[in-house]
Amino acid sequence: MTGISVHPNHVARDPIRMTLELGLVRNRVIVEYGTDPGGGRPTVTVEDTAQITEYGLREATYTTDLAIEADAAAHAAYLLAALDPAWTMTGTTILMSTTEDTTTADVASIEQGGTLTVPALLPGAPVEEYSAIVLGYSENVSATDWRIEFHLGPTNAPLPGSI
Repeated sequence: MTGISVHPNHVARDPIRMTLELGLVRNRVIVEYGTDPGGGRPTVTVEDTAQITEYGLREATYTTDLAIEADAAAHAAYLLAALDPAWTMTGTTILMSTTEDTTTADVASIEQGGTLTVPALLPGAPVEEYSAIVLGYSENVSATDWRIEFHLGPTNAPLPGSI
């Protein structure tokens, strides 16, 4: 399954965190990867030229244990999207004990790399709904409750790949 949409009645409001953090904006990401054969580690660079024009150059350098250039480039693209000046929702909790059978089956079947779409629940939120890649989840089950907290990536980020 690649993605599902959840009705607002089944989404817990408290863990919704939408932020716009301009202080974290980076528009050029350099990722060091591979091994150091004595001449330094190779790098890949991704940048957003429109943001460089708007905000000026804001660079970040990361080091990774990835060995393949394509994986390092995918990681750099993911990091660039994560540092984008946009509204983000880092996670959301679905109240499974209140969902209908079909929604329960859909939500319970989503895995890492799938897309979850939830409605914007905050009054005056800048988006009507939020779709993002699922990076992972935490499931809590008790005698009276069942919740799944999904950890979400940036809405415009590619799948991290081999990171």
